[in-house]
Amino acid sequence: MIAGDVPGLKGAIFRRAVKAKLDRYHLDGSLTHPLWDRLVFRKVSAVLGWNIKLVACGSAPVNPEVLDFLRIALSCDVWEGKIAIFFPLRTRG
Repeated sequence: MIAGDVPGLKGAIFRRAVKAKLDRYHLDGSLTHPLWDRLVFRKVSAVLGWNIKLVACGSAPVNPEVLDFLRIALSCDVWEGKIAIFFPLRTRG
């Protein structure tokens, strides 16, 4: 992860925040953390908007680690569409 490769204090804080939120998510399914959301992840929410409730993605399969990171970084549910559904069109005539 490029952001996690930042040296120094900022990188260490970011890596610790990601690890703490991932551990908590895998333990009890919680997407929020009172400390790390305030210190690190609110910047992501500020850029994308504060009211994100759901992110849906489809097309190629997404790595589960990426989905977990998106869940904790955005503090919202992330759904992945696994199958394409095609609706046949009928023409009159």
